[in-house]
Amino acid sequence: MLQGNPELGDRFGTALVAGFFNADQGDLAVGAPSEDVGSAGGAGAVSVFSGTPGGLPTSSRVLLQANSEVGDQFGLALAAGFFSGSNFYDLAVGAPTETVGGRADAGAVSVFLGSASQLSGTAAQTLVQGSGVGGAAETGDEFGSALAAGFFDTGPSDLAIGVPFEDLGGATDAGAVNVVYGSNMGLVGRNQTLTQDSPGVVGTAEPGDLFGVALARGIFLNNFNGDGFADLAIGTAGEDVGAATDAGAVNVQYGSSTGLPGPGGQLFTQNSPGVGGTAESGDGFGSALD
Repeated sequence: MLQGNPELGDRFGTALVAGFFNADQGDLAVGAPSEDVGSAGGAGAVSVFSGTPGGLPTSSRVLLQANSEVGDQFGLALAAGFFSGSNFYDLAVGAPTETVGGRADAGAVSVFLGSASQLSGTAAQTLVQGSGVGGAAETGDEFGSALAAGFFDTGPSDLAIGVPFEDLGGATDAGAVNVVYGSNMGLVGRNQTLTQDSPGVVGTAEPGDLFGVALARGIFLNNFNGDGFADLAIGTAGEDVGAATDAGAVNVQYGSSTGLPGPGGQLFTQNSPGVGGTAESGDGFGSALD
């Protein structure tokens, strides 16, 4: 599969997610975060290939932001979930270098709703920090750098959003994860902000940890602790482990009837029992998760 108009440096395929976005076969969304949109270089785009009984087609629909701007990187992260409580998957698209209220690289997430026919052509919601989402949109936060959808509590799908360059007090780039819980009206329910200083989250927020740089949902009904809720793995690629700077770590937060973090959170490094390797400076363990 190719873009309709492949161009130098588009980075088509940077992010991928599959889902039943309509009433037909399974579909595939593909991010191209460096795609130029008109004169807006690096604004980003998402191509959606709608499945057929014969497989995926060679042509696609293209989703764009309502206001594509230079360097937004729309499509750098993708997640599919039942955010509105319908029978069709919805699509969340991260644009981590979106300017929000004059704050460069604050970041935003657009949500496109599925239907019997196809994904909506325009976003039903645009999420930014400080407007229905915890925290405040600040320069350089890069909200939307990573996304993960899952049933973290008893309601519709919820959305975890990585904010790896969030500053926490004097801890520059400590990182955070915003969790927005789904409802029958979409991602307009309660929300929370998780950091390594949050109750139930193992670790301590420190400069350069990059908590939230990568996210992964546990496998539903066969997840990390075997209950009926999805769990969330959070990459903390800049975590220091002893004297090993930027060795990296992964936080695991368990879902529960009340959401994240449920009881029994864990922190894994390459020095943890059962984890291969040895924590060494610059390893960046947790940079990518699946």
